Amino acid sequence: LLTQTFHGSILSSTRATIAHPAGEPRLVSLTAAPAAAPDAEGTCDRILVVVDDRDPVEQVFHDPTTERELIASLESERQVLLDREAHLAAIYENAPLILMLVDEERQVQQMNGYGARFASRPVSEMIGLRGGEALRCLHALEAPGGCGGSHCQSCVMRTTVEDTIRTGRPHDRVEASLPFLVDGQRTEVTFLVSTTSLAIHGRPRVLVSVMDITERRAAEQALQVERDNLRAILEAAPVGLLVLDPSETVVKANIAAERLFGIQLRDLVSRRCGDLLSCSHRYEHPQGCGRTRHCGLCPVFSAIRKALEQGASSHDIEMEALVGAPGSVASRWFAVTVEPLMLDGSPHAIAALLDITERRRAASELARSEARARAMYDCLPLPTFVWRRTSEAFVLEDCNLVATEVFGEAVASEVGKPLGDLAGPLLALFDNVERCFQDQTALRSEVKTVLNGGDRTLVVTHGFVPPDRVLVHVDDVTERRRAEAAVRTSHRLEAIGQLAGGVAHDFNNLLLVINSNADFALEAIPEDDPVRRDVMEIRRAGRRAADLTKQLLAFSRRQLLEPRVLDLNDVVMPLEHMLRRLVGEHISVVIRTSDEPAVIRADPGQMEQVIVNLVVNARDAMPDGGTLVLEMAIEEEESSGPPSSSGPRAAAGYVRLSVVDTGTGMDAATRERVFEPFFTTKDVGKGTGLGLATVYGIVTQSGGFVRVESEEGRGTAFHILLPRVTVPVAPQRDTLVPAQAEHEAIVLVVEDERAVRQLAERILTRAGYRVMTAASGADALALVQQQEASIQLVLTDVVMPNMSGKQLADALTVRYPDLRVLFMSGYTDDAIVHHGVLDAGIHFIGKPFTASAL
Repeated sequence: LLTQTFHGSILSSTRATIAHPAGEPRLVSLTAAPAAAPDAEGTCDRILVVVDDRDPVEQVFHDPTTERELIASLESERQVLLDREAHLAAIYENAPLILMLVDEERQVQQMNGYGARFASRPVSEMIGLRGGEALRCLHALEAPGGCGGSHCQSCVMRTTVEDTIRTGRPHDRVEASLPFLVDGQRTEVTFLVSTTSLAIHGRPRVLVSVMDITERRAAEQALQVERDNLRAILEAAPVGLLVLDPSETVVKANIAAERLFGIQLRDLVSRRCGDLLSCSHRYEHPQGCGRTRHCGLCPVFSAIRKALEQGASSHDIEMEALVGAPGSVASRWFAVTVEPLMLDGSPHAIAALLDITERRRAASELARSEARARAMYDCLPLPTFVWRRTSEAFVLEDCNLVATEVFGEAVASEVGKPLGDLAGPLLALFDNVERCFQDQTALRSEVKTVLNGGDRTLVVTHGFVPPDRVLVHVDDVTERRRAEAAVRTSHRLEAIGQLAGGVAHDFNNLLLVINSNADFALEAIPEDDPVRRDVMEIRRAGRRAADLTKQLLAFSRRQLLEPRVLDLNDVVMPLEHMLRRLVGEHISVVIRTSDEPAVIRADPGQMEQVIVNLVVNARDAMPDGGTLVLEMAIEEEESSGPPSSSGPRAAAGYVRLSVVDTGTGMDAATRERVFEPFFTTKDVGKGTGLGLATVYGIVTQSGGFVRVESEEGRGTAFHILLPRVTVPVAPQRDTLVPAQAEHEAIVLVVEDERAVRQLAERILTRAGYRVMTAASGADALALVQQQEASIQLVLTDVVMPNMSGKQLADALTVRYPDLRVLFMSGYTDDAIVHHGVLDAGIHFIGKPFTASAL
């Protein structure tokens, strides 16, 4: 019955005896009908069998009508099965995965439409091929024997199918990757392979379902990469991140939070912010953070509740907290931002904490630095202005306190104004602002202006300050320029003095020879000889020349002084009668002495010379008469000190001698050269030009200095300032009478000038001395060693080549301690004289000297 139905019978029936479950044979009726459409050969692979176990009598006498009803019922059920089969076939054909039925040789017996479309070939070409060949797997196509080559030994799809064929064990969603040609490119395609064992017509078959998950896997991998990247970003973020649930408890945190709090991640979870921030108030309630009365005042807790309850964000919260593991707790500052977050459908909050401790420390340091800079800016000793370049003009942005002190309080009102709105003396100071900005370099200029009622010299320095500012310093150098001029004058006079001293030295040697020989000639010429008058004129001219050299030495500070402590009042008052006669009746002389003793240390004769020279100079400046004032005063103010670089200020102040006239005065050029030797504004023959030069030399050599005030048509004032001393005035010394010379004594004369040496020898020989001569210090030492008789006196020049007179004297007195030495020179130097005063134990005679003086 079954065979007949399988091979195409529409409806067949028969009877058979079967064993009833109760144990007795039973006669049943069997009716079979096809349950599927026959194939091309008319064979059906599924049939429906109805078994009727009613009583045989009932079967024998069964009504035909009932039989027809049974057949109709079977036909209806058959149609339902056919419809279901067509539905299943449609599902099979259109399933979005590859479905193929393979036999025990892995050869394809059936393939659905998706598989045909995947392989881009009709199903008829795929029947009988192995799965890899049918689907066009590149391993199968490239292998010489097709599917089953060397690559196929490890093929997951093949091993899965073979295992099901061999064992009947199904496999579900086994992942496999195979190479295919997709859009002309070799591409690895990933599948999920499932297998089910079947038996069709008694033959083993395997239903293989293959799902292409390449795109899904790529999307999953991309998603995983994105997740990994996001996780890496969050972990590497320098901001600590905390995710808090509705109970304000931390549920997630990143590595930065671990570093921030000094607590491991596993210990961060399940904590509250108060625990992490070491809030002391959390101990005030049994449930801890979030439950105390202080929590409502906590900005971080309030922000978290706001995010959880209102879904609102909070930014720029700054707070200080104690963080760290036990034993390493430290105070840190945080900037906190809280944002709402939905996780698993419930509101959460994410808090980002940035450690700003160093930033706040830097900001605090910057504020202190700015305060220090502002304080230093305001304390700068120079007026300072800050100009800022705007889109339209340069605007005065700031000025320091010194600027308001120098230029007046009104300068503060100029702040904020553009450069073009300035007026008055300020405008001249800022001429280089724009040039400095354009060149981006420092500029320095000197401006002469009227400030506070007087002429001032200002040095203005412009400096570029990137990106848009110009800094301007104003330095009042008026006094400095005056001091520099005084120093230049002093240096110039010093150079002239050195020249004059050298000339005087050489000239004194010549005058010594001239004057002494004139004296010798006068001794030999009778009174009535006409030649005597000529020789006397020679001697008078020589003495006048000697006076000139004396003045040159005074100017060059090379003369020998005999200073003592004296009251300058006592020097001036005895000269009053002589000075009045000196200036004439057309000039009124006023002398004002100081209320206190004007005690100085000076050579009284030289001070008289200073006074006389100044009075004569004042007289010549008042040819039509006028007033001459001599005033002594004590100056203790700082302003009475010496000009810059000319020396330290006297500790006890100064004694000032002022000589003031109402004469013609001097212009600036004359004032610059007034102390130069031989410089004069008088007519030829009315002055030597050495009077004021002598004053300058004497005062400077005495430790003082001279100040001059003069304007054309307004007279002149010379102020002599000498260091004041506090020791008592020295008593007047009696004139000493020279002792009688010891004749027959041996005198060694050492002089490099032959004429002077011969002259000294002649004078001493005529006086009865035994004289030995040497032209140098070396010759003198050799002569002394050869001399058997002892030498009582050495007369030596001070300035000689190779060995000075002082060096010679030191060498001789070491060997002969009792040897006496007399120095001679046309001018003094530091060898035996300091500040015009002989060193202790030194005997000196100046050139040119007379025979009687020697």
